[in-house]
Amino acid sequence: DTVAIFLNNRTSTNSSRKNSGVILASVYMDATSNEQFPPSSLKALASFANTSNTPLIIGSDTNSHHNLWGDERTDTRGETLLEHMNSLGLTWANRGTTPTFVNTRGYQSVIDLTIINQHSQDILQNWKVSDKISNSDHNYVLFQFTLTDIKTTIKTRNPKNTDWEKYTRLLKQSSDLQSIANHNMKSTSDIDLVCEKLERAITSAYESSCPPTYCTSSLKKPPWMTDEVIQAR
Repeated sequence: DTVAIFLNNRTSTNSSRKNSGVILASVYMDATSNEQFPPSSLKALASFANTSNTPLIIGSDTNSHHNLWGDERTDTRGETLLEHMNSLGLTWANRGTTPTFVNTRGYQSVIDLTIINQHSQDILQNWKVSDKISNSDHNYVLFQFTLTDIKTTIKTRNPKNTDWEKYTRLLKQSSDLQSIANHNMKSTSDIDLVCEKLERAITSAYESSCPPTYCTSSLKKPPWMTDEVIQAR
């Protein structure tokens, strides 16, 4: 069973996409039927999204197991699904090994995948399995995504804008520079102290002589910048 919607973003300024929005879909992969696995709808969704440069986010009970998405075991369905996703340019947003499925007999596994394409890797974040009671064998899967351009203000200085006369004057007036002029260095700690004062004097004179400029730009996280990498920084 497959259900899909297109969520339009009328405020987007991203001209690289034919469709300024995201495709949200639910795909159930039955393990008890003789239907095609993976379902043909997965290929259809991926093909349309990739051709139109549209982010694709699919919530799926895959009934498939694979170590790569955090399950304790790998089965034939998992291998088949992995190969199929690779051929379609799809991956998963799942992180960690917290089970997404736990039944009353204590059996648990990671069979619920959040399947995404390359365009979704820039907008989806904070994926996790919720610890809230769902009244189901399947746990809640939570994540956030944004359709607006991610922007940040960057402070920078252009050396071409430096007032070099002011810079020279401030260096001559620097108390740090004057204190090290006749400093007798006898140890490595003395050298470190002199270097710190010299760096401080140069930096202070430069920042006072070269006015900062501010620019706002749209930033995209590189694909390797996962939540785990961000938390480990």
